[in-house]
Amino acid sequence: MLVVGTARGFEAFQVAPGLPDEYWTVVDGDYVPVALADDYLRELRFGRQRAVSTTKAYAENLALFFGWLSRTGRSVEGAPRELGRFVHWLRTSPVQRRGTGFGRARSAARINAILVSIRELYKHAVSMGSLDAGVLDALYVVGDDRFYPAHVRREDGMMRTVLRPLHRVPVTRRASVDDAKPEEFARLVGACERWRDRFLLGVMYFAGLRVGEALGLRLSDLHFADSSGALGCVYPGAHLHVVPRANVNGARVKGERSRIVPVEGPLIGAFDHYLRRERDACAVAAGCDFVFVNLWSEPLGAPMKVSRVHKLFRSLSARAGLERPVHPHMLRHSAGTAWAAAEGMDAAQVLLGHVSPSSVEVYVHPSEERQRDAVRQMARRFEGAHTRGSGR
Repeated sequence: MLVVGTARGFEAFQVAPGLPDEYWTVVDGDYVPVALADDYLRELRFGRQRAVSTTKAYAENLALFFGWLSRTGRSVEGAPRELGRFVHWLRTSPVQRRGTGFGRARSAARINAILVSIRELYKHAVSMGSLDAGVLDALYVVGDDRFYPAHVRREDGMMRTVLRPLHRVPVTRRASVDDAKPEEFARLVGACERWRDRFLLGVMYFAGLRVGEALGLRLSDLHFADSSGALGCVYPGAHLHVVPRANVNGARVKGERSRIVPVEGPLIGAFDHYLRRERDACAVAAGCDFVFVNLWSEPLGAPMKVSRVHKLFRSLSARAGLERPVHPHMLRHSAGTAWAAAEGMDAAQVLLGHVSPSSVEVYVHPSEERQRDAVRQMARRFEGAHTRGSGR
């Protein structure tokens, strides 16, 4: 029987920060890695090439699970058959970890994310022979894909076996949309006192970059000329490259996937102002290839960190007098929504760097104007048919 240490608690622990071997694992109260979790998280990071941030999220979820096992005296093998009790505990106990959500009950989406981490851990342990395959019977029910949409079923008409999770909390779709409205973005830009900050906002709003992707940009990634042939790049027009690297400021490209994003005039103009008026005036920044660097606070010339950007957004939201604070990902969400509406989900998927088309669905939410237009067109069709019918 596998046990998971003492009741002193488990926590996510960062291994080799800032190095190529960086990942997150789970340790017990004596800072000893939990072998079952450590083996899976290593595979997740280095075998499946998932982002460091992904291992952190999974490690935090698994630390919560192992802590519950330890406190309640349950074994790893027997836990799947009592996972419903764990779900009940998640739903009724307040969040203890400091940060967003502290003291509040966990949302259904948060609980489902924790359950995904647990199921993936067990699947990996079974595949490696660390646990008996019977544990999966308590996690999944076996079905088939007969009722799946035609485009995801087998072309030969044969049914495919599908594993469906037994434990899942129903999620209520949010009524609000997590994007920044054009007027909110305009007021944020108006509140900026530096061209660097205007360019940073523009990179996330017009190019759809995550904050980690923006802070990982190097000057060599910006191909803002009409042709970049002299740089050995055949991509036409002005564009930027999102490149996964191990960055000293901790900035990361999610999924470790490169992509190219076209850019237009306003963004190029903002970069030119930032470069000529501010960055070039800071002598210590000359030796740094990062695009976004500290120019007015220590350490001067060093690449900006994510924490500084979040602080900047809070300050700009307050200075702009916004009714709600705008955070960096809301700008990316705005880009995804606009691209999906204008050019379809396939274009948005490529520009945003998502592997799965389903990941783009969160950006597809028709505005109130588009919804009213749809209803109005339906009414006009009825009126037209009624008029033709009356004339016979």
